[in-house]
Amino acid sequence: MKDCPTLASTNEWEYDVAPGLTYRGNEQFAEGKPLLHFMHGVAFCGKLYWPLLKQLSERYGLFMQDMQGHGESDAGEAFLGWESAIQQAFSVMDNFDLKNQGSGLIGTGHSYGASLSVIMAVQRPELFDGLILLDPMIMNPEMLVQVPMDQNPMAQRTLKRKTRWESLEQVHRFFRSKPAFERWTDDAFTSFIDHTLVEHADGSYHLKCTAQTEAEVLAGPLVTIWENLEKLTVPTVIIHGDDARSPILQNSKKVAEMNPNISAVQMVGGHNFMQEIPDETFEQFCLAMDSLGL
Repeated sequence: MKDCPTLASTNEWEYDVAPGLTYRGNEQFAEGKPLLHFMHGVAFCGKLYWPLLKQLSERYGLFMQDMQGHGESDAGEAFLGWESAIQQAFSVMDNFDLKNQGSGLIGTGHSYGASLSVIMAVQRPELFDGLILLDPMIMNPEMLVQVPMDQNPMAQRTLKRKTRWESLEQVHRFFRSKPAFERWTDDAFTSFIDHTLVEHADGSYHLKCTAQTEAEVLAGPLVTIWENLEKLTVPTVIIHGDDARSPILQNSKKVAEMNPNISAVQMVGGHNFMQEIPDETFEQFCLAMDSLGL
């Protein structure tokens, strides 16, 4: 697999967030422009979203960081939990002085990363000037119950997933056959292959985020997300998909009615709509930035 050539416009960084645990990512600061702090979804990584982020990086500054066990960041012995993920993210942001790297700091991200951004904005309301969230993981309260991993259905399903492919051809055939990927653009699908899998010495391909890491993340639901959405004071735009099967659709509308600091905009597509319609998502993102006065 080859590196995405457009990523040459960004700078790679790394930072030790704890002994033996190094975080990595990419940044492109733009003096005088707002800086977007982007956090990815579970089992994904920042570079995966490049079809959208490339367009955003041409208009704004951009800072991506891969969570523990995702993308280029170290996995450690076990995922340390969402509370630690937030503190590690803060540590990275403070180390690179992100608050002072542009004309405003916008917290953004997809799914799990979007929801972490909400909690971060409540814990440190002075940090962000606004939030733009792509289909944040806002699950129904009854789904936000902490249970042991061996009793968590989502975690157990994850542990049973296929994690090894003998060739790149097998990788393409396997993922393109999945409904979740059927509407992804070719560029988005290529970005997924290039940045979430690694080739081993024997020619086989493996996911960088292991099934174990993904299961550990899913086994620790964001139990405080609703109370944080109620407390949120930072101006926030939620851009969500229109999949009626997903609780995120109705819950995004619900929180927009619940908190006057939140507005919701609907896009055509599923949970990964930004990979299906990156150009339209870019346009809507820019409108959201305009609505925040940035």
